[in-house]
Amino acid sequence: MGTTQPMIRALQRLGGVEVSSLPKEMAASGIAGGRGWSEWFASHPSIEDRIHALAQLR
Repeated sequence: MGTTQPMIRALQRLGGVEVSSLPKEMAASGIAGGRGWSEWFASHPSIEDRIHALAQLR
């Protein structure tokens, strides 16, 4: 695509989803967010970390 902006905007939209608007099953599985012990076992970086990494590529 030549630019990181579309991916950054998409991640920002995903990061802006309110926890209360997520299905209960997703919130219970830790997809709702929050940092802590679950970060140690995460298979992917947080949305904030992904945005930061993309911003560094500019």
